[in-house]
Amino acid sequence: MTQINQESNGNLVTLIKMLKLWKKQCNVPIKTIALQMMAERFINQGIQHSWADWLICDFFAYMITQKNKSGVFPVTREVLEFGDTWISYTQTAATISKRACDYEQQNYNSLAGEKWQKIFGRMIPKET
Repeated sequence: MTQINQESNGNLVTLIKMLKLWKKQCNVPIKTIALQMMAERFINQGIQHSWADWLICDFFAYMITQKNKSGVFPVTREVLEFGDTWISYTQTAATISKRACDYEQQNYNSLAGEKWQKIFGRMIPKET
């Protein structure tokens, strides 16, 4: 994980922190290790972003494709089924994050902030 994070200019750790916050804020029924496995796969595809907003937006779209897939623990080779109990949460987050990014591009920062708060809670300011 350290190597992948270094190769991605810190994007992996940034993404995982954001996912943990989303999971907690929205009570997403998924194991943190499953999120980490998906995040590693996503970053390993060569995904590079300078902006965390587009990183998480693209990840949510990717995460939808991971429905009912699985991951393998490197050392034990144990299989972790991702399942699908989290899919509606992810679809909602994908829609909201896309809207927030669109608002940001149009310099509607307050509207973008309101959208981000739906995903990450009030820790995210409405305006930057």
